[in-house]
Amino acid sequence: MTEYDRANRKTMPMLTARVFKAATKYATQLGTTITPKLQGFQAAYVAARGSQGSSIADLTVKRTDKSNDVLNVEVALAESVHIVGSLFPTDVIKCSSYFNFNLFHTIAHRKHTIYNEILAKDLQIMVVNRSFTDNVTLIFRNTGTNADIIVWIGATATDVPNAQAITIKAGKASTELPSNLGDLTNTFLLVKNASDVNVANFQIEIIG
Repeated sequence: MTEYDRANRKTMPMLTARVFKAATKYATQLGTTITPKLQGFQAAYVAARGSQGSSIADLTVKRTDKSNDVLNVEVALAESVHIVGSLFPTDVIKCSSYFNFNLFHTIAHRKHTIYNEILAKDLQIMVVNRSFTDNVTLIFRNTGTNADIIVWIGATATDVPNAQAITIKAGKASTELPSNLGDLTNTFLLVKNASDVNVANFQIEIIG
């Protein structure tokens, strides 16, 4: 999600094309309501950029055309968010797997910290010691192919996995609130390599 959070004029053509391809590929799963809206982002962005950059003549008309196209994209995006919310009411994690709600937060006020780690077999490490609230978003990406990882928040740097610890399979990702992983009075974010054979590779993104 990081590249979508930091999308700019250079990367938008690639990102909208990727969304179009993904929506087409998973059209059956997404359904007839949300699929065309996701597919429409690419054309809407191209139209918006074309209106902006074709010429400086008749600037008022160009701005009006661009504003309408951008408005259409914003409306489609808002509708997509509501559709996802209606499909999984109150399920923050499942909704977040479809849509990164951090896009609604101003980047300047939402600090992003990324940790990339390699963890030897059957080893446990403390990634960070800090206070957590549910205003913080934790994104875990298991970037390896042969080892699952276990993540939780503990009271000490050497705590064993607690009852709220979650397992993230190799090649998978998960977005979590800190309270899903342990007591919010605890401060140690811990990761354990669940494999006693293979090395684990993972990335953790902390937003907030």
